[in-house]
Amino acid sequence: MQDPMDDFIHYISIEKGLAQNTILSYQRDIKEYCLFLKEVRQLATWGDVSRMDIIQFLAKLKKEHKSVKTLARHTASLRSFHQFLFREKITTSNPSQHIESPKLEKSLPKALSLEMVDQFLESLSSATAFDLRDKAMIELLYATGMRVSELIDLQTDSIYLDMGFVRCIGKGNKERIVPVGDVALLALEQYLNLGRAKLVHAKNRSNALFLNHHGQKLSRQGL
Repeated sequence: MQDPMDDFIHYISIEKGLAQNTILSYQRDIKEYCLFLKEVRQLATWGDVSRMDIIQFLAKLKKEHKSVKTLARHTASLRSFHQFLFREKITTSNPSQHIESPKLEKSLPKALSLEMVDQFLESLSSATAFDLRDKAMIELLYATGMRVSELIDLQTDSIYLDMGFVRCIGKGNKERIVPVGDVALLALEQYLNLGRAKLVHAKNRSNALFLNHHGQKLSRQGL
């Protein structure tokens, strides 16, 4: 069988721009697949590969107790490889066209226990402006359940300490009024009174509530 591996790797790295780890995974998957076609199926050319050959290869992996995630990656590798063979006219058809990926198992997120949350909050210091900021952010997230995107989009005029709520913009650009408990309000007050002013830059003034080292709105990555 013709070995188009080098050309395929060039294709997925240069033209498709896949990440290096993905490229290495695809390379391993295709090598294993080629070995199966040659030694087990004893095929001579890529044009001889059928949909059933692919199904039997995936069935072999399943018998080896590969995880659903691994099977899904192998399926993606084979699809990409056969699409490449068809695109380069090495084959006249694409036998992987109607091969379905296994559905990935959806697991529920693991939640911290109340004791773990208390320990985490108690571990937050108040020594610096960044400590005050971090404590205010975590307390606010914990008290309200708001999304990270909603938190980092808060402005200084979004906070109503006397009335005990914050005004945030949620999905669909809809405004929400969210009540805040006393502990989170105290953390916010300390940050506003003792911390935020130290993070403001004279040349880069921002109305964002939570600021980064440059005095600008904190990003999702920063949080």
